[in-house]
Amino acid sequence: MTADFLKSAFIRVPKPMSIIKPPSPLLDGFSVFLAGSIEMGNADDWQARIEQRLACSDIIIFNPRRDEWDASWIQRIENPQFRQQVEWELAAQEKASLIAMYFDPATKAPISLLELGLFSKSGKLIVCCPEGFWRKGNVDIVCQRYHIEQVDSLEALADRILEAVAAHKQADARSPQIPPLPPMESLLDALDRLVEQAQAYDRALPANNYPARAAVATLARLAQRAHNEAHSLSEAPKPPLPSAHPFSPREHQVLRLASEGLTNKEIAYRLGISERTVQFHINSIFNKTGTNSRTEAVALALRSGWLKGN
Repeated sequence: MTADFLKSAFIRVPKPMSIIKPPSPLLDGFSVFLAGSIEMGNADDWQARIEQRLACSDIIIFNPRRDEWDASWIQRIENPQFRQQVEWELAAQEKASLIAMYFDPATKAPISLLELGLFSKSGKLIVCCPEGFWRKGNVDIVCQRYHIEQVDSLEALADRILEAVAAHKQADARSPQIPPLPPMESLLDALDRLVEQAQAYDRALPANNYPARAAVATLARLAQRAHNEAHSLSEAPKPPLPSAHPFSPREHQVLRLASEGLTNKEIAYRLGISERTVQFHINSIFNKTGTNSRTEAVALALRSGWLKGN
């Protein structure tokens, strides 16, 4: 093998994903929780198929399908193993950047239905509920009411996760780096030295050299005034710097267009997406900002400096 071939082969090697299962500690970073049907013996191991599809992506996967699960465990709050499992799943869904939920038509998935309701307003759900699931109508209505994105297949679910990973990387790359301010202490020290030097010159000059003494005295006064003003500035309250916005690139685009007064239909046309997808992004913006209307979200974004620049 040539050195060039080895180099190119090395460059193509991706950073592997991390798969976290209960009861392992949760990791920080961009993550997806694989929620949905797990019923042992009935549900397909669809989580493994998703993991295989995402194998080359830099992502953390929270997979609740526990390797050492014991079906004989009593599913009551008094059982420490069962309680640990449930609390791990809840904590992982709260921590996850995205919740991908799949309803296997061969299962009832009552816990997944419960979790759908629990996280319906989180703004981070993507649901796949194929034809044949016994409560598909209920799932569809909940998703429509709370503007939850839906896809038609496991393949589409995996593709949507990959899109979210790519958007997250773009947002990280575009995050503005605020340059450090010059230290005020250095300026104060320099002015201190200037005042001391002027006073030393004043003492060294002959008493009868009035022009030179007057010039040095003026210099000392100016240096002292500059020192006092710099000291006042150093103690003045600093205005808060604009923080990096919490939105994905697409959410930021939608928010910027909403700030220009465009309707959902107009935003959809401008971005080449559906009105339903626009509303999904609007709902996510509401959840990330703690607001309840477009007006509130835009006002907060303007105050926070999130709509400045590109």
